[in-house]
Amino acid sequence: MNLQSRPHIDAYNVGLSYIIGFGTDVNGGGLWTLADGILEIYGENFVQFDGTMPHATMAFTGGTRITLIYYTARNLMQLHPDEVTRLRDDLGFPLPQTQDTQPPLLEISSTVRMDAAEVAFKEFINTKHDVSAAQAKAEGIFRVYRAKQPTAEMLTLVGKIFKNDDVLW
Repeated sequence: MNLQSRPHIDAYNVGLSYIIGFGTDVNGGGLWTLADGILEIYGENFVQFDGTMPHATMAFTGGTRITLIYYTARNLMQLHPDEVTRLRDDLGFPLPQTQDTQPPLLEISSTVRMDAAEVAFKEFINTKHDVSAAQAKAEGIFRVYRAKQPTAEMLTLVGKIFKNDDVLW
């Protein structure tokens, strides 16, 4: 209740997440995602998003804000296949298919993806909700990480120095 999450990724989730918001006299509080910008979560239907990618709660004011979020934990594939089938087919849980259990950008450490979430969200706010600018900032971080030996120009583009695998970027 009244939780305002900072920019983050859900490193132990697989597949899509589903969110719905409830509230009394709440202004704001939508869900920011790197992929889509601000998603309106209040209403009668759950909203899908990829929790393994950067996301955060937008600022809100007013009364009480409550959200329900459904997701699948990464250890789903440790269940017996019959149990997964029962959950999906008999009970109606929207579980990901086996091929959907590898989050995007898995080759990039969760630490770097968390840094990208923070930087991209700040860019989104600073540019007055420019989704493309936020995505470019995150991709800059991913490009630096993949380069292994980033240039000074790359580091300037990123705008943040972070430590990963004992390497200072």
